[in-house]
Amino acid sequence: EGEKIVFVGSTQKSLKYIDEETETVDLCGCAVLPGFVDSHIHMAVAEAKSGYEILINDARCISDILEKLDCAAKERTKDEWIIGSGYDYEGLLEARHITIAELDKCVPDNPVILIHKSGHMSVCNSVAFKLAEKSGLMFPDKDAIKDEQGKYTGLLKETAHFMMLQKAPLLPDTQSLAAISAFFSPSTRRRITACSLSEKSARFPCFSCFKYFGY
Repeated sequence: EGEKIVFVGSTQKSLKYIDEETETVDLCGCAVLPGFVDSHIHMAVAEAKSGYEILINDARCISDILEKLDCAAKERTKDEWIIGSGYDYEGLLEARHITIAELDKCVPDNPVILIHKSGHMSVCNSVAFKLAEKSGLMFPDKDAIKDEQGKYTGLLKETAHFMMLQKAPLLPDTQSLAAISAFFSPSTRRRITACSLSEKSARFPCFSCFKYFGY
């Protein structure tokens, strides 16, 4: 009745709840399940599916990552962001983080951010740090890792990582809408009918358009 389930049981026992005003649907033997609310979904993965980010989760070593970055830099204009996703230093042959020096040598003109697969850390090059400094960002010392000389290693964790992530570019609204809309289809097939966004909505202004499109 309304939004309340008043009976669960066999078809035969359910007949007493049916009258001439009741709408019935033959599910052909299938079961009815409630919709699930995902409380920690990352809608930003839709951006990766859009083709804007470069996937580096299959990199076997640091040189594999640098090769992908070099190709990406050649396809982008100077100063355009390069965002790598799926970064996993533990899966590399070197079993260490890529350094800011290695990134700078490979990509000297574009800001680079490699987002760890956990979503809670990243490695950036000097161009990215200069943009952050120019915009007034001040990273917490405990989260912006430095070497013995007090220089950035490129590694950012937690708060510093999310601060830098705010500097990464947004897709144009039309592309974001298309990418995120495509994300809804497999979600609804898995009975996810609502979600609580983990990203800050300010990073995705196109979310305000979803109500208009019926989401």
